[in-house]
Amino acid sequence: MLIKATRLRASAGAGALARHLSDADDNEAVEIVQGAIADLDDAVADARRFGRSYSLRHFIIAPQVEMDRRQFHDVVGMLGAEFGFDPATPLIVAHTKARAVADVAAQHWHVVVPETDPATGRVLSSRFDHARHEKVARQVEILFGHPIVAGAHDLAVLAAL
Repeated sequence: MLIKATRLRASAGAGALARHLSDADDNEAVEIVQGAIADLDDAVADARRFGRSYSLRHFIIAPQVEMDRRQFHDVVGMLGAEFGFDPATPLIVAHTKARAVADVAAQHWHVVVPETDPATGRVLSSRFDHARHEKVARQVEILFGHPIVAGAHDLAVLAAL
């Protein structure tokens, strides 16, 4: 399983990400599972109000093996526990399309979380984020019996687990 994330700058706004998430031309199917695209603009406004550099955290979850909706929500819960967000708050979009790599699931998910808490101004943790993405991915692979994917941070993940 691949889990990666990018942080979007507040100065850039949410337009490009909103277009990508909604793009039905590049995907066979686009489904908004939770939240609304308009939530992205609210997160950008909150980050700007608190003077934060980043407004959104965009996680991409791409499993090798097809996952059902319950399993996927378990993954979002694990990411929430790892990075400090409520799994009920993100915008979640499912994309289905033929993959360029063989033996990879056709569906992948986008989970977009506000970087800034709108009430407190607190920012999501981003320390050692690549290793933490891999840690959650390895936990999910073990939990659901998926093939284990080697990553660049295997030693750190092993130490954390």
